[in-house]
Amino acid sequence: CSGSHGSGGGDGDGDEEAGEGRAAAAAAAGALSSLGGSAAVAAWRRGTETEAMRVATFVDRGLAALREKLASLEHWTDEGGGGSSTKAKKIPGGYNMELRQLEVLGRLGEDVSKLRSFSELNQVALFKIFKKYDKVLSTTEGLSSQYPALVARARLDSVLPFDELSARIRGAFLKSSPCKGLEASLEVARLAAGLSSQSKGHRGPGLGQTWTVQFGERLLYFFLGLSVALFVAIIILIAIPPAHKKTFSTAYFMANFCVFRVVLSITLAVWGVGTVARVCEDNHINHCFLLGVDPRCHIGPNILFFAAALLSSLWIMLFGMYVIDYKWMVLPEVMSKSGYNKRSNVLFMLYPSILLLSTICLASWPSHTCRNRYKRALLQSVGRTCLAPLYSVSFADNLVGDVLTSLAKPLQEVPATLCYLWQHHPLPKEAVEKFVRHGNTCPQWEQSILAPMIAGAPFLFRLLQCARRFADTQDSRHLWNLGKYTASLLVIVVTSTSSSTGLIIVVSTIATLYAAVWDVFLDWGLGLPGISRLWSRARQRLSPASCEAGSAPPVSPPLLMEEDREDQGAKPGETLAAEQRRFSGRFYWLAIIFDVAARSTWVLTLMPVTLLSDDIVQRALLQTWIASTEIARRTLWAILRIENEQVTNASGFREFLWVPWKMNSGEGTSTPASSAGASKKAAGVLALAAPLLATGPALPVPLR
Repeated sequence: CSGSHGSGGGDGDGDEEAGEGRAAAAAAAGALSSLGGSAAVAAWRRGTETEAMRVATFVDRGLAALREKLASLEHWTDEGGGGSSTKAKKIPGGYNMELRQLEVLGRLGEDVSKLRSFSELNQVALFKIFKKYDKVLSTTEGLSSQYPALVARARLDSVLPFDELSARIRGAFLKSSPCKGLEASLEVARLAAGLSSQSKGHRGPGLGQTWTVQFGERLLYFFLGLSVALFVAIIILIAIPPAHKKTFSTAYFMANFCVFRVVLSITLAVWGVGTVARVCEDNHINHCFLLGVDPRCHIGPNILFFAAALLSSLWIMLFGMYVIDYKWMVLPEVMSKSGYNKRSNVLFMLYPSILLLSTICLASWPSHTCRNRYKRALLQSVGRTCLAPLYSVSFADNLVGDVLTSLAKPLQEVPATLCYLWQHHPLPKEAVEKFVRHGNTCPQWEQSILAPMIAGAPFLFRLLQCARRFADTQDSRHLWNLGKYTASLLVIVVTSTSSSTGLIIVVSTIATLYAAVWDVFLDWGLGLPGISRLWSRARQRLSPASCEAGSAPPVSPPLLMEEDREDQGAKPGETLAAEQRRFSGRFYWLAIIFDVAARSTWVLTLMPVTLLSDDIVQRALLQTWIASTEIARRTLWAILRIENEQVTNASGFREFLWVPWKMNSGEGTSTPASSAGASKKAAGVLALAAPLLATGPALPVPLR
């Protein structure tokens, strides 16, 4: 119930509520002291009764919504979607689906508790108001007669509906197979099932937890700023003239950059995954459910950001040390006579080697949070993707395949990394000359045979996945998707076998436009009507008359409003999907522009680096820029792809449109922002009870 989320407790803590209560009492005293005649008192009583009944209506609607959502979950379970029935154990991931149902039940239990707390706090607020009423007017009828009658009319003292709903939730929880035979409270049952006692995505109601989250975010921003500053410092160090220019070799200096680029791509990929997780959590997109992640997995964005920050720190430190050591020869020379020139040093290979070894150790290090079974699940998904079309394709496997296509250029760096590490060190003259000619120290056949095969393998995997999806669903869209990856493979074939510039440009342009149009229309589900509505929304937001001066910007309206259905000929399902889009029109427009622009550089990842430039410095810059841009584009693409999958079930991976997070947050009828606004408005109705006379001061909101 979205209302109970914001009303029961939200982010309010005890100290804040106590302070607001004292302020409310003081304001109520001022309002009551201004009451003069009996007409004013009667008007105040009527206003208080009206506001109390508004609270009662809000509580009743919250209970009805919770009952409806619990009934929907029970109906979905009875239809074979999961539960403790034998049907659930026959479907893939049935046990995980059952855990997800238990997770939703736990969230519903939290909502019941919050709504009950909201009702009790408003009952206390009424008691405080009538106590102040008796004190100011020197009477006893407030607490003796008016308060009990009003509480009974508003049913704020009734706990039976909450107890009945909690009992239904607890009974459904204890019927599940993970809790079978257990007689305990709901919290104990959740822990017994391996689920946390608090829902994912909640920041925590306490002031200490809120402060911790804010401190962690500030620390993250500080680290990002510091990393950018250090990266700029490294660029400045590279630009400074080196010591002993006669022995300085740019080719020798850049020969190990392939190792640094591989680790940099891994680091950026981890940053991207953390960003996707954070944006999905903040916008109520249940990516864990859609991707089939084990509900007991607690690898959240903070853990991913920590791992990415650690890798970034190692990369900046070791790369900076290498730049300083090579340019100014800090460490003593070791075996320099057997290398390229007098500046050669066997210690130069230690910097990339330590960085690569540290990355492997960090990925394989045992952890209580990032358990081995979660790592195996990821590797198994990669394996199923590589073995397409032997396995049926899930949404997670689909996403893994798309991510692999974005890592085509970093994957091509892996043979170059192995060749560099396998070389004799210090690098001999022959190895340096190979680097100048081919961009790495590998043999010629690697550039002409192995590199195109590695670049084309991810696209071949996705092509075969599309073929398997068509065989399973008979949906022609998968054939069109297969054509998109065929066009990408054609770019690799043409750039590897042809020297015709015109042919390369034509094939690359077709592949780029094909992929960009598919991203916007199919993967993101925007379409021409959606784009036109995005344009209208963006113009409305930029209009001076869109909001009053000094007021907060309005919540973004849905892409397609209910009243526009007849005018635009939209179907009910399309309207519902449009209403649940999570981002503003401006965000979608920026995403479209960035995706099209980044797609123009993406096609360069499929071409041999020697085809782009003969200058080794330009080649290194191009490789780094292209790989980084593609990872950033894929991060943005993944956010909107997962959002569209939740809203519309675009690819038909789920038998039901139902997603657990929707039941918890009241989706389908309102956006999270509008739900939160409605909650705050309903929660503060008692704040309007005292100041109904024009002469009385305003009473602050006594509770969340």
